[in-house]
Amino acid sequence: MSFLKAQINPHFLFNTLNNIYALASAQSEHTATAVLKLSSIMRYVLTEARNDMVPLEKEILFTRHYIELQKIRLTDRTIVDFELNGNPEGKQIAPLLLLPFVENAFKYGISTRERSPIRIELDINQEWLYFRICNQKHINTALKASDNTGIGINNTRRRLDLYYEDRYQLNIDDKAGEFSVHLKIPV
Repeated sequence: MSFLKAQINPHFLFNTLNNIYALASAQSEHTATAVLKLSSIMRYVLTEARNDMVPLEKEILFTRHYIELQKIRLTDRTIVDFELNGNPEGKQIAPLLLLPFVENAFKYGISTRERSPIRIELDINQEWLYFRICNQKHINTALKASDNTGIGINNTRRRLDLYYEDRYQLNIDDKAGEFSVHLKIPV
């Protein structure tokens, strides 16, 4: 778990702090909100993520804050669609489980020249969480993807095996122009 916490990309932290600095320099009305979201993310990682399981609604809020902070640095070419169906209340999930997939979408699915949609869906029913994320792959990010060691996804697979054993389904579809993840776990 410590390894996973350490994986929250230092570049994300530095980029976010630089973006917040730029907001502050421009005296943007969004500065305080960005600081609060970063603070919330750091608090979650340092306190909540110590547990084997966390409330699903807290994991979703963490993921939303991460996405909103990423959006600060993006152009209008990136469209992030986040859809939540069902009620997360009273459900539990292993902490930081969705983050590696969301990070990958922002790392490899963003282009400054081309339209870059990212679609994230969470469907919750009484027994299951269905998580889907899909992003386009771009030529300029394909080179970076070849350098990818896959540590985040491999580590997530190990965590899924540890926490959910044979009770989950993970399908990763890595096509030429698109990357998608479909995850089904009990809640």
